[in-house]
Amino acid sequence: GAAAGSLQAVEPPVRRPSQCKNACVGLRLQPSQTPRPLEFSPAEIERLAQCEHWRWLVEHRLSGWQRGDQRDDSRLLHPHLVDWTDLPEHPRELNRAVVRKLPELLASAGIEVRRERALPAVDSRGIELATNRLQARTGDTHGEHLVIVLDPLMGASRKIMVMAKTAADTSVWLLLRENMLATLAHSAEDEALIGIEGWLSEKEFAAMTSAPLSTPGGEWHGAGAKPEAMTPA
Repeated sequence: GAAAGSLQAVEPPVRRPSQCKNACVGLRLQPSQTPRPLEFSPAEIERLAQCEHWRWLVEHRLSGWQRGDQRDDSRLLHPHLVDWTDLPEHPRELNRAVVRKLPELLASAGIEVRRERALPAVDSRGIELATNRLQARTGDTHGEHLVIVLDPLMGASRKIMVMAKTAADTSVWLLLRENMLATLAHSAEDEALIGIEGWLSEKEFAAMTSAPLSTPGGEWHGAGAKPEAMTPA
């Protein structure tokens, strides 16, 4: 975590490669004394299999491998050094089989896979929804990790930050609007900012929600009745 009184509190987190692969489908790894294997949906399996092939592809290309009709380790040739869309079904299924085993393998190492669910709380409606969710967030969270995106310049955001610190499986990300860093620099000693997991630019937030941004405190448009179904990039 970031040190107290440091602007590191609002710096973006650095994800390791394994975390990036899980983050690409809205999943996160979390140490647990009693990990419960998560059953991936077909869509999650497919996306993770694609990510795993992409990782393998990049790793081999960086090591000098090239595509060849036949595998030749001495000449660094492999027929599967192609994009997922051009990959034959058999190696695709091998990737899917590896993905299906991941939750149990990770659980045996004391690591639990959780689904991330983002809740944009950058207007009055979002703040109300976040408050209700946090008040009800006790006990079993059913494998869900809640990520609340806040506008730090909204007065009501401080209450959400404080509540999130004691809520189960909850993180806070900040929406950094243009020219906001100068304002936050004067708030570096603000205890409410300590423990913030990451931040999003306006462009990243708009891409995450596929919605135009409103002014602070105004109505948020674009995601309809399901803003918390979005996953942060």
